[in-house]
Amino acid sequence: MGTINSATALAISDFAKKEKIPFFVTFSKSDKIIGEKGHRYIFNMNENTAMAGKAAAVALAKKPYEKFWIAGDDYEYGHAIADSLWNNLKKLKPQVQKVGESWWKVGEADFTPYITQILAAKPDFIIVATGGSGMVNFQKAAKATGLSQKIPFYQHTAIELSTLKPQEQNAPEGVFGTANYFFYYPDTPSNRAFVDEFKKVYNREPRIGAFYGYMTARFIAEGYKKAGKIDTEGLIKALEGMSLDSPVGPLAIRGCDHQLELPMYFGVTKKDPKYNFLVAGDVQAIQAKDYMPTCEEVLKARK
Repeated sequence: MGTINSATALAISDFAKKEKIPFFVTFSKSDKIIGEKGHRYIFNMNENTAMAGKAAAVALAKKPYEKFWIAGDDYEYGHAIADSLWNNLKKLKPQVQKVGESWWKVGEADFTPYITQILAAKPDFIIVATGGSGMVNFQKAAKATGLSQKIPFYQHTAIELSTLKPQEQNAPEGVFGTANYFFYYPDTPSNRAFVDEFKKVYNREPRIGAFYGYMTARFIAEGYKKAGKIDTEGLIKALEGMSLDSPVGPLAIRGCDHQLELPMYFGVTKKDPKYNFLVAGDVQAIQAKDYMPTCEEVLKARK
């Protein structure tokens, strides 16, 4: 289980397929992992770029914005997020227009020329497809240049603790984002219990990676219990369609492609007097059925 880099995940996945070893992907985001390159021995325990983009499109289609600018990191992750969001948004809201786009090298630090170009174009909204350090760096630049006060923008995981806690109170308010988990939402007994137990062990709030790891470990354990023995094929059969309670409600592993069916949360950054960092406000849950590809679409991609 594991991996953050998608190229690494695909290489391990190929090895796992040949050796018939189950591989649980917990952070890599390429849609090829479960789609085009998917197989019997791969399990995807987080969302991918295609899913994140579609979930954001579902939420943004209900907003009043019509003139969009697309910007982001010039590599597969950035383009994949942007393409999924824009293509789905066009289907859901045909009147939207793309007034321009800009792409920078991964790790580029000076966003001023790009922001100047965006401000001059006066779009209603910006789709910002950044990952890794680009997330925080763009937020800092957006606040410093006043962009965040003039034009609203979206980043996948902009509202997640990993992005916001390092910035403390300095992160810009009003940034839209998507994420699968918050330690403070939903405010349910199961989520509070998970957070309390995690804090006892690690002395900090759980972030999204902790949630993925926790649920992966539980599915593996319960899968072997259901199989009744340490057996690869028995584990796979046991996990297909299995549902477990979680801090965000019941979660199931879809039988056709071994994708964990997660809710996606869409919200906007805001200050909260309880914390020294920004959190997500106006949170709405987008259910897996509304943003995941269908089994037919996944199997077609695999062929």
